[in-house]
Amino acid sequence: MNKLPIPIYGGYLEIYDTPDELQSSYPQHDFGAWGAGFTAGIVSGGCSTIVMQLSTIDANTITHESIHAAFDILHFSGVPINYDNNETICYLAGWVAEQLEYHYEGKFNE
Repeated sequence: MNKLPIPIYGGYLEIYDTPDELQSSYPQHDFGAWGAGFTAGIVSGGCSTIVMQLSTIDANTITHESIHAAFDILHFSGVPINYDNNETICYLAGWVAEQLEYHYEGKFNE
């Protein structure tokens, strides 16, 4: 697991290698089953954490899950999610995608 502070908005981004690793870190949550990737926002003790785990490491999954994460981060930060903030969403999703790329480097399912 890689735990990273989220710049500007606060909270943390946690990237997990396997569904079991994620579930064992948060046994109180039932994340259920997921497909190529999974992203969830958790708020505990006033701190927001975005947890992510990708089973399929490709551009489509990284993009898809990064956008979910960006929306969750902005939502937890109280930033409106609308067309006027599309540039904010894009830069934040890009940062998340970059972190996923670094974490999963060499593990792409191309």
